[in-house]
Amino acid sequence: MNDIYQWVQFNRAIINARDEPLADYRKYRRLHLLIGDSNMSPFATALKIGTTACVLSLLEDGRLPRDLVLADAVQSTRDISRDTTQQWIVRLENGKSIGALDVQWEFLQLAQKHLGGSSAETNWLLESWGFVLEALNQNHQSLIGGVDWITKKWLLETFMEAEKLTWSDPWLQSIDLEYHNIDPVRGLFFGVTPGKRIAEWNNSVRRPSATHISPANTRASGRAHAVAFFQSQGGGLPYVINWDSIACDSRDFLLTTRKWKSFWPSRA
Repeated sequence: MNDIYQWVQFNRAIINARDEPLADYRKYRRLHLLIGDSNMSPFATALKIGTTACVLSLLEDGRLPRDLVLADAVQSTRDISRDTTQQWIVRLENGKSIGALDVQWEFLQLAQKHLGGSSAETNWLLESWGFVLEALNQNHQSLIGGVDWITKKWLLETFMEAEKLTWSDPWLQSIDLEYHNIDPVRGLFFGVTPGKRIAEWNNSVRRPSATHISPANTRASGRAHAVAFFQSQGGGLPYVINWDSIACDSRDFLLTTRKWKSFWPSRA
C-alpha cells in the first residue's frame, strides 16, 4: 500500500482532470483529487469537500489572489504533514513565506465575502471553517472527533501514556490501522466522544441504512437492483457488473448513466 501511495505521489499531479465526468458530460467535468488520508469523521469529510468547493468557485470567478500561489504544492504538503512544531510555513511563488493557516484565513475571508449567504450549506461550511482555524491556533482538544489527524494523534498519545510506550513501538502501527476500521464495533474512531458541536453533526449525517442502501438516483442503486435480480434467479445466470455497464450470459448488456433508471439496451 505504501509503495502504491509513493508511486501516485511522485508520478501524478495532486489534481487530475478525469475523462469520465460521472454526470452530464455536456455540463460537467470531474476533478480527481489524489491527496489526503481517508476520513473517519463526517465533520472532516464535509469540511474537506465544502472548502474545496468554495475554493473552486472562487477560482472559477477569478477571485483568488495571485500572490498566494505556492512555489511547490506537493513539497508544501509534505513539509506541513511532517512539521511537528505546527508552524506550517510554506514558500510562495513570489519568494515569500507564509503560514499555511494564514493562507486558509485568506481563502475563508474571500469565501465569506463572495459566497456567504448563497445557501444554508455554504453558511454552515463557512462558520465551521472559521471554527476549525481558530481551534487549530488555540484549542486542539475541541477538534477531537472532528479533525482526524488530531483525533488519531490524541488516541495514540493517550495509549502511549497508559502503556508507557514510545513512538517507535510497533504496537502503535496496529492502533493506527484500527483507527480507520469502518466496523463500528472494532474501529477506534467510533469510541471517541467529541465535543457537542462536532458530535451533533457527526450523528446527524451518520445513517446505518447508508451502508446497504444506495441513493436512489445513482448507478450504485442500479447495480444493487441488478445483483438482487441475478441472485433471485438461483445463481444459474452468469453476469458481470462493471462501473458503467451490466452484462449477462446472453451478451445483452445495459450501459448505465449517472441515474440508474436511465438504462438503454444494446448488443455486444
